[in-house]
Amino acid sequence: MTDVWWARDSDEEARMVPGPGPSGVQPELVDATREAVRAAVRDRIPGYTPDWTSFDRQDAGVALVRLFGTQAEPVLLRVNRLPEKILAEHLNTAGVRRRPATAAAALLEFTVTPPDGASVLVPAGFQAAATGTGGDVVYETDQDLYATPATLSVLAVQRGGALEPVPLGPNGPGRPFAPFGTEPRPGNALWLGLDGTASPFPSLSLG
Repeated sequence: MTDVWWARDSDEEARMVPGPGPSGVQPELVDATREAVRAAVRDRIPGYTPDWTSFDRQDAGVALVRLFGTQAEPVLLRVNRLPEKILAEHLNTAGVRRRPATAAAALLEFTVTPPDGASVLVPAGFQAAATGTGGDVVYETDQDLYATPATLSVLAVQRGGALEPVPLGPNGPGRPFAPFGTEPRPGNALWLGLDGTASPFPSLSLG
């Protein structure tokens, strides 16, 4: 019922919308709105029923057109998911399987400024909310966390008894590195030098 961009005689460019593929976009095959369907039906009225000239909202034919647009909208929404379906089938052919649904996870950063300089307990079940277009999404910590008011000042990799410093930028290492060397062996270690008045206690979590 709606115009499409892939017709042979069409000069229209594909309208790209966000998608799940590597590029992050996919073509919108049809205008999947009830208004677009109703407009397409109204454009065909002069050619099929030229004697129909009353388009008042109380007219029974107008009511049917509006009903058809409402019912066609979810069908066209499914049509626009065909690129996503094709991508899933291609990945399935290559042996890539979808992972089962899991709870969403997020990495939180806490700024700690206690008056006594001690570590602060963030208990399991602590809630944090992320605001989006559909409302707030609430996350909960799943384990106790002790946040320490300290910064990473020195980082080094120990290999074969020797320490190799890792250059640090404003927010940490400026490039990826192997924390236990390119060929990890027993005795290799990662050394973290924290600058602060408090020691991590009773545990230190790294993200």
